[in-house]
Amino acid sequence: MLSVTNRKDTKLYFYNGITMTATFFIFRICMIPPLWVSVCYVMQTTSYKESVNIFEHVGWLSFSVFMDLLNIVWMYKMVKGVLTFINPSSSRRLRDDDAVCLEEARSSDELVTTVTPD
Repeated sequence: MLSVTNRKDTKLYFYNGITMTATFFIFRICMIPPLWVSVCYVMQTTSYKESVNIFEHVGWLSFSVFMDLLNIVWMYKMVKGVLTFINPSSSRRLRDDDAVCLEEARSSDELVTTVTPD
């Protein structure tokens, strides 16, 4: 909502981003190890072994791993966004480096395309 109303330069926007990143870390990333400990305990129970077939087991574990990886990727992007907001010169420097690499790639492509075999 703050970005839609062009308030990205306010302290409220910054603190909201920090709060969102911190709560995401606490409630999503920090909960991954306890979740997997409880999954291991549940999988060792006889009621689980008797009531869950292999397809449900593989599906549940695959979905859980996928969601954990997705949360880690989102956390990486959130931290990257916070760091970019804190130090905007680093993001500008990265974009400049990308532009230099792109220009070098274009010039090497031009060299390759201008050389024609006889």
